[in-house]
Amino acid sequence: MPQQQINIPLPSPGFGGLNTEDSPLASDPSFCAIANNCTIDKLGRLSSRKGFKYLTTNPTALGTSPISVIGEYINEVSGDTTLFACGNNKIFIQETVAPFELVDQATALPAGYNITGDNWQMAQLNDKMYFVQSGLPPLVYTGGSSPTWELVTMTGIAAANGYPNCVHAAYGRVWFAGFSNNPTSISWSSILDGKVWNAGGAGSLQTSEYWPSGYGTITAITAHNNFLIVFGENNILVYNTTSDVVNSLRLVDTIEGIGCLARDSLAATGEDYMFCDASGIRSLNRTLQDQTLPLNDVSSNIRSDLQTAIRNEQVTTINGVFHHEDSFYCCFFRSSRSAYVFDTWQPLQTGAFRATRWELLNVNCGFRSRSRTTFFGGLGGVYVYLGAEDVALNSGGSSVESEILMKYQSNPLNLGSPANILFPKQVDVTLVGGLSGTLTLSWGFNFVPNITNAIQKNININTQFSNWTPFVAGAGGGVPAEPDITKSAEWVKPTPPGPTFPARVGQYTSTYEISELKYNVWGSGRNISIGFSSNVKGSLISIQEINIQALQGRIL
Repeated sequence: MPQQQINIPLPSPGFGGLNTEDSPLASDPSFCAIANNCTIDKLGRLSSRKGFKYLTTNPTALGTSPISVIGEYINEVSGDTTLFACGNNKIFIQETVAPFELVDQATALPAGYNITGDNWQMAQLNDKMYFVQSGLPPLVYTGGSSPTWELVTMTGIAAANGYPNCVHAAYGRVWFAGFSNNPTSISWSSILDGKVWNAGGAGSLQTSEYWPSGYGTITAITAHNNFLIVFGENNILVYNTTSDVVNSLRLVDTIEGIGCLARDSLAATGEDYMFCDASGIRSLNRTLQDQTLPLNDVSSNIRSDLQTAIRNEQVTTINGVFHHEDSFYCCFFRSSRSAYVFDTWQPLQTGAFRATRWELLNVNCGFRSRSRTTFFGGLGGVYVYLGAEDVALNSGGSSVESEILMKYQSNPLNLGSPANILFPKQVDVTLVGGLSGTLTLSWGFNFVPNITNAIQKNININTQFSNWTPFVAGAGGGVPAEPDITKSAEWVKPTPPGPTFPARVGQYTSTYEISELKYNVWGSGRNISIGFSSNVKGSLISIQEINIQALQGRIL
């Protein structure tokens, strides 16, 4: 008697993100082994990432160098913003209105000032922007109708300390730390004036005797929840203070075994900070709560892969940014042209964030502006994150559109029968989005990491679903109304008996494209790995569901 074919549905495959740590023998099908150029969308589906579209219209100003640092100055009187971008041993102002060019500040800098690196950090206090970089005298920019650049007069800070590598503005003062010749020292400026370091309550602190492991150097500083957080590579010092630093600065806590390895990986998420530790990506709030090296760090599902990426990268080129609109923290690794992205919509039960990987990137840093825009920098200048393809300018000024190679692969799946041989017959993939292009399905058996069987099919729209949005007709229309249920594309609600009510008109306002692709597959094994890839361009793709039809053979 022929054996009945079974159907195994995998709704929202890969929605748990990458998991390369757990044994493939007991892997949850919600995790995946490969998730390249993917994100987790708001509905919990694995989706292709958006594109990076150029903002800079004169990329030749950078030569072959990338933008390495981005910062923003806001004029407190007019509210106007100035976007700074640094690269090619230069400081630029990136225009945010036409003609959108990088404007070199070399001629405006103090006479004889020679920039020898692009590892700047910036902080604003009142109407001034402060720039620091190890080995270079700090700069201060004052905006307005006649912008000026000056050297920061560091009278009051020991000359033997050298120059700072960390700057932060908090409690009405500018804070310098990580000095080139004294990396354990912190200095703070006069109240409300970051140009004065010898009056107005200015002072300094030596941390060398307070590191819990006996020695540490400062890599980053920030203020959080009324604390001054001082990061070392392997430890954290927590100080309590107010604007009256002299009388209030007190060491209230130390955390051993966790630190910020890369200054520019530190990124504010609104209620928290995330940063790159030697062991992975950490959350500051969780670190303060646990005060130990917790096993359930936010990157625990990809710990080994991430540690390898960290070891292979210079710490000065690791950069992190939090993108609020899509709620993810992205950590860039410039030398490998890759990034690990952590979705923060909803952590997993273990406390880890769902992770994906981006690759073949031309961007290597990001910055969240106070004007609520996330800017990205890299080869060719400054970019914004939108659309469904990467768009850059070449040296001739022509735009070049590039497809985004999205790739997914499941961990080995036994489909609920680990002791039986599986004979898959058909794999159905349901996509949301993807107006054109192809989807290549691949599969393999028995824990083989590189699966080679593959079939390519054209993406075609089978079904369209629309969102229903009722609203009140008449003057000023668009006023939300109650969501009356109807199946027609446009309708008018009948007037009920009694008083006259305004007509209710509804319409479909957006459309979802659904593609259903069916692949006939072959082969057999005790488990199966399913993957797909697509060159995304023009429309983002989300994976709604995979259905696997298979026969179950004898027990081995």
